[in-house]
Amino acid sequence: MRSNVPDHDPVETQEWLDSLDAVVESDGRERMGFLLDTLDQQELTGQIDVVRNERRQSIENAPYGLVEEEIFHQLFPAGHPYYASVIGSHADLEAARLEDVRGFFREYYAPSNASLAIVGDIDKTQARALVEKYFGPLTAGPPVAKPAVTTPPITAEKRVTVTDKVELPRLYMAWLTAPIYQPGDAEADLLAALLGGGKSSRLYKDLVYDKKIAQDVTAQQYSLTLGSVFIVQATAKPGVTLAQLETAIDAQLARLRSEGPTQEELDRARNGIETRIVRGLESLGGFGGVADRLNQYNHFLGNPGFLAQDIGRYRAATPATLRDVAARTLTSTARVLIEGVPGEKVLQDVPRRPVAAGKPQPLPPDTAAWRATQPAAGPASNLALPVPQRFTLSNGLTVLLLEQHKLPVFAASLYVLRGSEANPPQLPGLAAFTADMLDEGTATRPALRLAD
Repeated sequence: MRSNVPDHDPVETQEWLDSLDAVVESDGRERMGFLLDTLDQQELTGQIDVVRNERRQSIENAPYGLVEEEIFHQLFPAGHPYYASVIGSHADLEAARLEDVRGFFREYYAPSNASLAIVGDIDKTQARALVEKYFGPLTAGPPVAKPAVTTPPITAEKRVTVTDKVELPRLYMAWLTAPIYQPGDAEADLLAALLGGGKSSRLYKDLVYDKKIAQDVTAQQYSLTLGSVFIVQATAKPGVTLAQLETAIDAQLARLRSEGPTQEELDRARNGIETRIVRGLESLGGFGGVADRLNQYNHFLGNPGFLAQDIGRYRAATPATLRDVAARTLTSTARVLIEGVPGEKVLQDVPRRPVAAGKPQPLPPDTAAWRATQPAAGPASNLALPVPQRFTLSNGLTVLLLEQHKLPVFAASLYVLRGSEANPPQLPGLAAFTADMLDEGTATRPALRLAD
């Protein structure tokens, strides 16, 4: 939870809205309709303790966690929905009152402010009837206006140093970029991929392989409603200064702004992004799965069938459009530069606040007796598993071939029938180390060629 109202991005609302995966609780009472029936101060205090511990684990005790939190403090002004971490500060959490949670629940956690995607082996008529049964009687909440927030641009470079208990210094460069699904958003995704999206990217080749001054380097576009965030991060090798990393990164950025990428780089970046989208459709649930993607398109655009247009955004990009976006946004005067260096970890912890006991607020009684009983499981559907073709090559390799034509995806996996059980006692971990070396190059294709 956090003291200021979250924006409408899924990542921003996750802490508040939890999920609809467990819409029917063990006692048969839907969370959306009846959470306030049992919410009291004791439960809230317990959850505050849980979330404070999550903050300690995920941010304060994680290497560079405090450094990364500072990026958003510098990109956005205090009071902006993106200024604070979604999980909130200790002060935010201790300031939360029972009535704050109740008020938030009444305003946002309502059927009229939610969307539900159901995907899988279902009977549409039956599924609709069940949704009507469980959600239909719930009272719609008040109209929810989208945040009227203007994100101010960065007009001069900001530099901040944050100390943390880390072994190696790390450099972060961050920019504000186009909001999600707006012109320039897809181009920023592609720029991130070709700059720092794996071993075939420009920065990885230059800083890790050629100059050997970085342990790792990545680039990422975080697409958000009120302005997206583009981040380049690089971890220095022992004995290398962050100034050396900055110089090398700036040289690659200047080259990208003036020349743009090659068509080959663009094709590789686009193929990677499109592949991730399509591979996600092999899963019904989870992040990037069919249900998640339908809901995301509906949430941001009001169009759950946006998949073809989404892929079209990336296919429409050209080296010239990427060069223009880089020249317009990825400049030294419009960025935040954060140095994470070894040193003392400075925590802004606060003591636990004593609170008076509170009771759940009485709500009108639920007259539907069937809600008191958890729904029974339905009959199991018929399971028909595909049978692969099996044959053996002349060299003895056994091949299992399974054809599926619902998605334009080809995948191959090679399994070697020997692993850690074959490790010599004096060389534990040899099999895992050997496996890790398989993509580090061969006699005919070095590691970067394999990555390409």
